[in-house]
Amino acid sequence: MTPTSKDTPESGYAVPPPNLFGVDFALRLLLLASAVSALVVLVMAGVMASATGTAGSVAYLGLKGNSHVNWNKVCNVYDKFCRHVGSSAALSLVASAVLVSLVVLSSYSLYRRCR
Repeated sequence: MTPTSKDTPESGYAVPPPNLFGVDFALRLLLLASAVSALVVLVMAGVMASATGTAGSVAYLGLKGNSHVNWNKVCNVYDKFCRHVGSSAALSLVASAVLVSLVVLSSYSLYRRCR
């Protein structure tokens, strides 16, 4: 059995989420500060959380390997790759936490303005 990218579906999520934030910025300029804008930011927080999980999955795959498709662990061979993937996963987690806190702050601001 030859492993392919279809065996690990998380590989397709690594690049698109950061690119979506440019689209998010353009949408927020069009929508300004409305309830729909808060919904768009909430969706972007979900996409960012998905990207964080994907980065963690790739890091774990490099650290432990995958015995089902005979992929060996690569961190003992490519330690620089593992450092880069690990640091990107950590920074992605920080970005997710900041984005979630901004969603909470924005939602509270909209709630206070509507009262």
